[in-house]
Amino acid sequence: PPPVLELLAEKEHPNVWLELFLMAASVVIAIAGIAMAYVFYLRNPDIPGKLIKGQWGYEIVRDKFRIDELYDDVVVKPIMEGSEILWKKCDAKGVDGAVNGVAKTLGWMGKKASILQSGFVRNYALFMVLGFILLLIIII
Repeated sequence: PPPVLELLAEKEHPNVWLELFLMAASVVIAIAGIAMAYVFYLRNPDIPGKLIKGQWGYEIVRDKFRIDELYDDVVVKPIMEGSEILWKKCDAKGVDGAVNGVAKTLGWMGKKASILQSGFVRNYALFMVLGFILLLIIII
């Protein structure tokens, strides 16, 4: 027998002829596919357009089973909407509100403290000494 048959028979294949048939069939199918591609896309490029007319599943296959649209509807849009809610509610009102609230409070306190400002250095020195004494009383 030919060497290929001997190799196949050594590996305990129950049917050598089935293996050979499947190998030959795969080669024939590959060659037929190459020939069809040559005819459809190089010799007669209008054939594929004629074949798809009236095909019920062509659009869905062309649109990749609309997986991108499904992903947008199920994943992307909810994330975008959730992000917008977090931005408008949490960030704009919560974080920005806290920062702006602190700024307004400090501005208000500055206006109230401006009453104590006289422009005289001796008054500022007096307040510093009084503050230091108050600090010492609190610590001791």
